[in-house]
Amino acid sequence: MLEDIADKEFLEILGKTPVQLSKAEDNNRIFAIPDGEGGFNICDMSHDMLPQPERKKSKVNLTDVDSFIGYVNRHKQPSLSTIWVDADYEHCNMVVRCVFDDDGAESPQWRDHVATFRPLKTQEFRVWLSHSDVKMRQKDFAVFIENNIADIVSKDNSPSAADMLNMALHFESRKTFRIKSDARLEDGSYEITMMNKESDDIIGKMQVFSRFNIGIPVFFNGQAYCIEARLRYRADSDGVVFWYELIRPEKVMEDAAGGLVVKIQEKCGLPTFFGKPDLSNQKDS
Repeated sequence: MLEDIADKEFLEILGKTPVQLSKAEDNNRIFAIPDGEGGFNICDMSHDMLPQPERKKSKVNLTDVDSFIGYVNRHKQPSLSTIWVDADYEHCNMVVRCVFDDDGAESPQWRDHVATFRPLKTQEFRVWLSHSDVKMRQKDFAVFIENNIADIVSKDNSPSAADMLNMALHFESRKTFRIKSDARLEDGSYEITMMNKESDDIIGKMQVFSRFNIGIPVFFNGQAYCIEARLRYRADSDGVVFWYELIRPEKVMEDAAGGLVVKIQEKCGLPTFFGKPDLSNQKDS
């Protein structure tokens, strides 16, 4: 009878409290966890009950090169850690990763401790890049030039910021004209003859530049680059449409990215590979 009572009390307690099934001296910690419905789930709590993790396992994202270098130097394993540069210069994108536990020459590793660095492009670079080859009416073009006038630089007789703005505003002030003809000048620009839409009288001539330069950094806290742009225009019944084409922006991106890679190599001293590592054992790698 006493044994029956003891068994009953034990079962009541067991129904509410997790019970350790493994021995106290074992490294593993196996528990029976009540499921609230009279049953139990057998769980291995060994990992959660350790005083610290058995190994590093994390993913971090950084946007500053010095922060990336600092994090890499804090956690790197010289015999295992590697740097991977995934550069798409054509589309002006770049990602740098450090795999701290990369495969060794003779042994595989987990490859799940990774730092990712995505350099932030400056607002200026993103604006000029996104508007390249975008056609704008006279007024829109004048507003665009005015909003970004600080980026225009004069180099090798290219127009100054004031020259570009005056050209755009002069077109905007002549709302009722049509283009009679244009002639290419020795410096590569065009001289446009404008006529009154109603009377066909010549109302003036003006110069349209064929090229101009902008001086902007590609990445935050990076050096500024001079990028040349071709200026295009097309006349129609409603006036003039302008657009520009940045000349080889991918080469500027390549040079700016190369500077970051050299700095990372010098400060971290790790093997560097161009490409994307296979991190298929990670989610959202």
